[in-house]
Amino acid sequence: MGAGAIKKQGGGRGRRRSRAQPMAEINVTPFVDVMLVLLIIFMVAAPLLGWASWMLDGIFIGATRSRDMRNMMAVSFGVYTLCVAVLLPVLGNHGLWLAMLISFVARAITLALRYPALERAAA
Repeated sequence: MGAGAIKKQGGGRGRRRSRAQPMAEINVTPFVDVMLVLLIIFMVAAPLLGWASWMLDGIFIGATRSRDMRNMMAVSFGVYTLCVAVLLPVLGNHGLWLAMLISFVARAITLALRYPALERAAA
């Protein structure tokens, strides 16, 4: 029901006049606005934090170094799982977003640490 809705008391039958009273409702619009702004921030941050890991994925795929990719993904997944376990109870859905962003960074770092070995093998 919208703001200012009227609730009638009584069953509607009988001779008593029903008395109209306004219903108390919670206005959640500011809360929803804050949540949407945070989600937009996460959506903008995802490609900004993920580009390095995706670029390094392409390099490792091109070099056919799938074993390194698998191993670094396992490390990144461990970081993601730890972040979800810590952040989800505290931040809820925002904790999932934050854990995903942290996993992008962890993936980029782990692949960047393996990149020198790829360069040495290619030379």
